[in-house]
Amino acid sequence: MMNEFTPPTEKNREQTSSLYIDEIGRSIEYFPPLAPRAVTVLNMHSKGYLDDYESRKQDRCHRTKVGTISKIFLSVLIVASILAIFVISVLKTINNPDHPDMDDDSVRVETQLDVQPEHAAVPDLTENKTREDLTVDHRVCVPMIKFNKEIFPESIPTVASDGNTIAVKQGNRLNFYEQDRSESSVRVSITQTRTQSEKSHSPSPMTLALDGTTIMMGDYMRDKETGAIYIMDKTRASALKRVILAPDDVDDGGMFGFSIDIFNDRMIVGAPYGYGKDSGSAYVYERTAEGGWELGDILPPAEEDGPEDEFELFGESVAIQKGRAAVSGFNEHGEVTVFIYEYSRVSDSWDEIDDIIVDTNCRDCTQVGVSVSFRDDGGLFISYPRKNTISYLVPTTLGDARGYVIVQNIYVDEDNDIDMNQVRVSGGIMVVGVLDQNDVSLVFVYSQSNDDGTWVKVDEIELPANKNFDPNKDFIDLALTRRNLMVNYGDDELIWYTFDGCD
Repeated sequence: MMNEFTPPTEKNREQTSSLYIDEIGRSIEYFPPLAPRAVTVLNMHSKGYLDDYESRKQDRCHRTKVGTISKIFLSVLIVASILAIFVISVLKTINNPDHPDMDDDSVRVETQLDVQPEHAAVPDLTENKTREDLTVDHRVCVPMIKFNKEIFPESIPTVASDGNTIAVKQGNRLNFYEQDRSESSVRVSITQTRTQSEKSHSPSPMTLALDGTTIMMGDYMRDKETGAIYIMDKTRASALKRVILAPDDVDDGGMFGFSIDIFNDRMIVGAPYGYGKDSGSAYVYERTAEGGWELGDILPPAEEDGPEDEFELFGESVAIQKGRAAVSGFNEHGEVTVFIYEYSRVSDSWDEIDDIIVDTNCRDCTQVGVSVSFRDDGGLFISYPRKNTISYLVPTTLGDARGYVIVQNIYVDEDNDIDMNQVRVSGGIMVVGVLDQNDVSLVFVYSQSNDDGTWVKVDEIELPANKNFDPNKDFIDLALTRRNLMVNYGDDELIWYTFDGCD
């Protein structure tokens, strides 16, 4: 469970109009340790009364006579002290809901972390302070990870998950893997473009997203890279239901559908080249009462952030959850930024409520390189492989203003020379695809602490060698639920792992 954080003061809000992850990172640096498989036994003994008792005992050895009253008094004092310590520890456990009793699936991990206690004021975002003197023990769930099986697709696969079901698109079939490990599939009749674009860094010419029974696929190579979206229902045979072509304002080569996400009756589609070579757009669609989809809004950056055509690759990564959306891009000054929007019922439109500056110096970048995703509770995850960092943010409110505050910056294995790939989150588990300095492919597993909501690295999965995996151009594609992990690895192999003990 996440802690509630007191939002920044009006004074702090006036000092900066944007939230800079680089600045926050210096004030709450966190290097997650690898949690042990067994419970670490902490030294919980209090020696104060015992040392006092020993000194009294030695002193009595030199005496020839001790009064009966003194013996009784000392015995009562020792017993009372022990009982007092026991009662205090029990009361703390009962009265502190943030520290529940540990079950068989939890371990206690000791880390160095600058923790913001509950109800504490958020520090001044402009200050660059670190604290390394605070030791906090974390209780986290370490899942039991087991290899399930290998799957060899007939064509380049695409994987996605809504937190409950994993979907795998390969050729003309969609395969589904449920929480109970059951499998099903439907046939789809889609003629997709198979040529690859030099502008795309995706391993597949099709993107995939799902929510419940609704499946959406982005064919961003269709019609000379203008793009299109396919909407399907996984419960029906020949499941193709609707085709949404790129809006008229998307230029040729706009790559509509390069990034997609769906939540209930809303979906968002990114077109990173929608306004030409260097500028993009994002489109929000609403499900109608008849079951169709209509365009609800177009999300360029707000005017005060700069002209639309100054934000390159806007829409390279998109996410939507309930009434909020996130879109990545960067401007002419090389600032990699995540823009956050909120739907207003009053204006029936999406308004920008915050912008998170991830990197201030990306002038030579040809890709934004940022991936955004929401969790069901509103938590926002921003992964930035260029710096091997993951930022975890939670929503906050200051008067009528709404935005996000950074809880934690996770530096993925900073001590080693690694390349970070995709990040996926489901419930209290997070997985990160990693390629180490020896070109060994790994998946790092993180678990969220029961104590303060921060993330702790608890395990590593070493993937088997794959001669068809090219570390210079391929990356590890992941799909995660609470009980299953699907690894798309080398375009010709899927590896299915199961997670148990952390439901």
